[in-house]
Amino acid sequence: MRVKRRLFRFFHPVFTSFSILLVFTAVVPAVQAQLTARGLGMGTAYTALARGVHAPTWNPANLGLPDNPKFSMSFINLGAAVNNNSFTLGDYNKYVGQYWDDQDEAYILNQIPDSGLRLNARSSARALSFSAGQFAFILGAEFGTYFQVDKSLFELLLTGNELNKMYSLDQTSSEMVATGIVSLSWGQPIEVEFADFFSVGGTLRLYQGFVYANIEQAQIGILTTASDFSLNADYRLNYAVSDSESVIKGDLSFGLDIGAAAQIHKDLTISLGLANLFASMPWPDPDSSQVGYFHGDETTIEGFGDDIADSSWTEYQSELTSRIPVVLRLGAAYREGDFLITGDYVQGFSKGPWTSTSPRFSVGTEWWGVKWLPLRTGISMGGRIGFGTSFGFGIRAGGFKLDLGMMNRGFFWPSSSKGMLVALDIGLELQPPEE
Repeated sequence: MRVKRRLFRFFHPVFTSFSILLVFTAVVPAVQAQLTARGLGMGTAYTALARGVHAPTWNPANLGLPDNPKFSMSFINLGAAVNNNSFTLGDYNKYVGQYWDDQDEAYILNQIPDSGLRLNARSSARALSFSAGQFAFILGAEFGTYFQVDKSLFELLLTGNELNKMYSLDQTSSEMVATGIVSLSWGQPIEVEFADFFSVGGTLRLYQGFVYANIEQAQIGILTTASDFSLNADYRLNYAVSDSESVIKGDLSFGLDIGAAAQIHKDLTISLGLANLFASMPWPDPDSSQVGYFHGDETTIEGFGDDIADSSWTEYQSELTSRIPVVLRLGAAYREGDFLITGDYVQGFSKGPWTSTSPRFSVGTEWWGVKWLPLRTGISMGGRIGFGTSFGFGIRAGGFKLDLGMMNRGFFWPSSSKGMLVALDIGLELQPPEE
């Protein structure tokens, strides 16, 4: 038996339409940390292929391989991506602004996984980034955020509330980080017997935190009876903002990347890297937590405003530290004539704005039939992106290079999209002479 949806029903077109709309109109540019234009065009399968100024982001050991450029520089290195795990652009066009019958509501609810609706966004930019031989320097900024909404909320909005059933929204969570990054990288070749060329490398990464926020606690329970309902919600939001003084003083934190790479017969490259070892970010004083609650027992619609007790307050903390999750990357690249085939496995060890604990597998290919116009395509599965298909191209004119890559969160046709990733790179690359 269901009661009239007086409390939740009239909110659902507004709330869910806004959620779908947010996925496709977010003004915050976003990109994955390990994203470059060439790599994105190949489905993000780029760990074994990244060289020069891009090697530190994927695996610094690649700087020590013989085909690493003797000099490279990025003038423009930007990316943008926003995606969700539930709704496609076709869903948005079909349902937003329309009346929903029971079949429509069931379809929309089935699109949301049990873990809830998740929105991901990320942005990055690079400036003064270059590599010279086995050394690389990168200066840039990163922004990342995710927001996850418990599926039970959509069940309430779309199908109403069952009598004497407790609805829990405890899977709601969010985190946001904005930082500046400086990294110094080196790749060192080593003679070994099992490979023609072998290299190890490392990156020392320095972080300057700008903004941090996360929902540490979001416990929400809703119980409906025949005559009233109960609402109990408690939340804690941690946040920190660096002031100009801390930025000027350079209150930095540190992280370390390490890796190894091997080339066999010059056609096969295998690359393994661990990123963000020992990386954490302490935030400057005073750090704050916004704490609050909404409590109401035996509440009716008529007495909603009077029967709900709510309060919020600010607690100051002496210290707030956010962890930067460790990420493992394993990649392989094989060249056969004009074709280059790549594959990647990426595993994050904790969830965050930049990472996922779900493994990601990706494969890509690049065709050099036209030497100045390489063409690329690829597929990615799992991780923060989910299933994605990509394409891209490059322009090579002497030492000048331009790369553009795009990935659709879904199949190639736009109506299946659950988000888009775009990256552009313009710079110089001077290759070593061929032996």
